[in-house]
Amino acid sequence: MVGAQAGQLPQPQGREAPEFRITQRDRVLDCLLLSGAEQRWLTLAEISEATGDPPASISAQIRHLRKRQFGAYRIEKRFRRGGRDADTRLVEIEYRLRT
Repeated sequence: MVGAQAGQLPQPQGREAPEFRITQRDRVLDCLLLSGAEQRWLTLAEISEATGDPPASISAQIRHLRKRQFGAYRIEKRFRRGGRDADTRLVEIEYRLRT
């Protein structure tokens, strides 16, 4: 912790800082909660971009969030179909928190 000036609380530094206490699961859940409130679907790539975490880890955290000990969240999954160009079709999986 860094010393505080008069009237201010000391701010934690390093591993004590709040951003280190937020888990990857919390970041994924925050992203899903926001998308659920907006009735939006997200792909693993979109969640990865928002959280900075790798897609494979995000997929694992989504599986954890469905478990009772982590909240038993009801997370829907659907396939998004679309194409980046005429020759290639891309199929992505989208996720959202069911409200």
